[in-house]
Amino acid sequence: MPEENGTEQAGPAPVRIGVFICHCGKNIGGYLEVPKVVEYARTLPNVVHAEGNLYACDQDGLQYIKKAIQDHQLNRVIVASCMSRTHAPLFQATCEEAGVNKYFFEFVNLREHCSWDHMNDKEGATEKAKDLVRMGVYRAALLEPLSDSEMAVIPAALNLANQGMEMVLAEAITATVDPSSCVGCGTCEEVCPYRAISIIERDGASVADVNPVLCKGCGTCVPSCPTESITPKGFTKDQLVSQILGSVGPRPPGSDPRIIVFLCNWCSNAGADLCGVSQFQYPPNIRIVRVLCSGRVEPIFLLKAFKAGIDGVLVLGCHIGDCHFIKDNESAQRVMDKAFELCKALGIDEKRMRLDWVSASEGQRFSERVTEFTEQVRKLGPIGFGCKDVLEEGEGMP
Repeated sequence: MPEENGTEQAGPAPVRIGVFICHCGKNIGGYLEVPKVVEYARTLPNVVHAEGNLYACDQDGLQYIKKAIQDHQLNRVIVASCMSRTHAPLFQATCEEAGVNKYFFEFVNLREHCSWDHMNDKEGATEKAKDLVRMGVYRAALLEPLSDSEMAVIPAALNLANQGMEMVLAEAITATVDPSSCVGCGTCEEVCPYRAISIIERDGASVADVNPVLCKGCGTCVPSCPTESITPKGFTKDQLVSQILGSVGPRPPGSDPRIIVFLCNWCSNAGADLCGVSQFQYPPNIRIVRVLCSGRVEPIFLLKAFKAGIDGVLVLGCHIGDCHFIKDNESAQRVMDKAFELCKALGIDEKRMRLDWVSASEGQRFSERVTEFTEQVRKLGPIGFGCKDVLEEGEGMP
């Protein structure tokens, strides 16, 4: 196995990003200008190589990616192609074969979230593709190397291990606690549906402790923490804020409103995928930020978005009673109620915010909800509002 680029250095290695944009035959290339997106990607910070591929997922495409990683000493890789659920593991494995930690890979869905949704608006789809790639680049610059650790701690796993079966349990996507700032208030313990968090005594102080075996990485504990002591790996505050800021590109006069849509991984993001597969159409002005659970969305994300000039924020989660993380969407509802009240107190029209529910099987509902919300925000016009220094200079930027 080659030495992992950017992970075995004496200090942090300079970020070197490679961007690979797939034509997917005509599935992407037929509905947006891939060469223009490639040229644009080359202008983005930390991008040292960008190219288009006819089919990034075939053997030739994978070999091109592997060779480019080695030739250009890439330590971050972005592939903009089709559905991550089927293709992300393939590209992650390619990164590992070339010596790049698989968690330094970032996926941008250009087929289900762009080309197939805007088949009659090539210019709009191309501009959206540029924004999605830029969001991916900003996030990739802040990715951290994670690892899947071998553990044998669950009784069922122990039983299988005793029968001679090797057990590998992934703990990469979990939450961690900074004991230096934790005050042991216990709010995170209360909201965790998996009882993965407990309050313990450490060095004479009460602090929260996360059991990595029980933790699912949903991130619902984060908005509840008054001291920002909890960080979910893979979905940190800086990483998500970087995507929000990365969504803000040039704004032609008379253009559609800018809208950020937070999607939970298991339901509404899958619903967006199905929307694309079904080729249901909607306006090309929304920019998707994926989180594991809608409960991960913090009020500060809305403030950052509005401060940056985003006209509307839509949060889509699992239906109540049907949450992948048991009941975390109920936590999302409580947090968003508070977030909406805060934004209203700052003078932001409540019609610029919405929390709604979309399941994995509701592709048409996804199209309908984002279209309705776009029309609602369009009537309000551009936001033209500054939120009292909520955006610190440079925060969240690569």
